[in-house]
Amino acid sequence: MEVQKPSKTVIQIFLLVFMISSLTMIINYLILENYTIQLFTIILSSIMLFFLILSHILKLTVMINEEGIRYKCRPFHVRTKIILFEDMQDIRIVKLKVPFRYYGFTVNYGLRGSIFLFGGYDGIVIKKLNRKIVVLGTKRNTEAQEIIKKVTRQDA
Repeated sequence: MEVQKPSKTVIQIFLLVFMISSLTMIINYLILENYTIQLFTIILSSIMLFFLILSHILKLTVMINEEGIRYKCRPFHVRTKIILFEDMQDIRIVKLKVPFRYYGFTVNYGLRGSIFLFGGYDGIVIKKLNRKIVVLGTKRNTEAQEIIKKVTRQDA
């Protein structure tokens, strides 16, 4: 079982931008009294505050057992999702080739599958029988590799 949260770098970036926009809003109010810039900074501050709160709520839980892989990405999933090993066409652990995205921070839903990456560049790539691909980030790639090899050998 592994629980991941966004890296501290992501939270620090959100906090820094929120503080800068808040200071800009205060300076504009006290000195310039420019209401257009104030509205812009209020909107920017609200968006950054939303992402700051979201970054504290975000959590990815991944658990591998004999029946399959369970995962839950809070707050996007209400219930734990499970992918049974019998519903998988292929499973492997890879080093992901993603550009610098806040040290591998990505949550992405698409027609071909979904990606949940909360730090680092290692991922469990699951290709399901319905051809959808699910990528779950992991920081314990060697442990996950051993468990997956052990479980898939027992099924064969």
